[in-house]
Amino acid sequence: MVFLATFFLLYKFIITMAISNAPDNIPFLQDKFLILDIKKNYKLPPRFRSIQELNISGCAQFRPSQIDNIKVAINSPKIIIVDLRQESHGFIDDNPISYYSLFQTINNNLNSEATLKYESEDLSKITLGNNIPIFKPTGEYLESIKSSTILNEENLCKNFGLGYKRIPVRDNFIPAPNEVDDFVNFVNNLDDDAHLLFHCHAGEGRTTMFMAMFQMLKNSSNLSLSTILNDQISVGGIVLTDSMFRGTFLEYFYNYTLENSSSNYKESYSNWLKNKNGLYIEGAPLYENN
Repeated sequence: MVFLATFFLLYKFIITMAISNAPDNIPFLQDKFLILDIKKNYKLPPRFRSIQELNISGCAQFRPSQIDNIKVAINSPKIIIVDLRQESHGFIDDNPISYYSLFQTINNNLNSEATLKYESEDLSKITLGNNIPIFKPTGEYLESIKSSTILNEENLCKNFGLGYKRIPVRDNFIPAPNEVDDFVNFVNNLDDDAHLLFHCHAGEGRTTMFMAMFQMLKNSSNLSLSTILNDQISVGGIVLTDSMFRGTFLEYFYNYTLENSSSNYKESYSNWLKNKNGLYIEGAPLYENN
């Protein structure tokens, strides 16, 4: 007992001293800090892929300088960016940056309107003309970027003649039912010639999930769930069923589309869900990176 008490006091002393002596700008002691989303400049963003017959594409976060190449690759007169990122993000000149926190709770439980509001406040804190410190997700300093322009993604899309829709989903989580409702209504009111480009941070989990959801809304009566998920893998998406929570959510959403496609989704997903019992847990965490 004496040994354990001594060890605990020593541990507490070390932690207290480490925190008290740390400089104020150590990012892992702060709520959030800036990271660089893409380090290299490719012709197209990482994990770019398209399913032309569905008029959808997906990718990781893009640079402003990649948008012209994206427009050429998609070759559609009406492109709408579907931004699935809950975390605040934007562009310092041609560099896509985002705010990061250890537990990825930035803007947690906010709807799209509130997410955009808090994102605007976050980006307004970046001072033009200053050297902005950029960190790795581990909190290690990476580099400093001098800012001459700062834009959010919505305004960037407007500058390039693109549509923009925000469906905020927490990184490594499934969408809240109200965000699913918003997505279904959005898809239900799309023009026939609209082409959607889905993206999250890495173009993996959230992007693959929503591309699959779009395909379910359009094809569930003709295709099995496994066929749809395999279609997404074949074009460059990830395996979504490795997570029990994500797999369960997709089963629920697939069944929702089967039961409601004939009414053109008159019943909302959230209302439909209230009448169901099962493994679905709202906001359940998913543990693979996306």
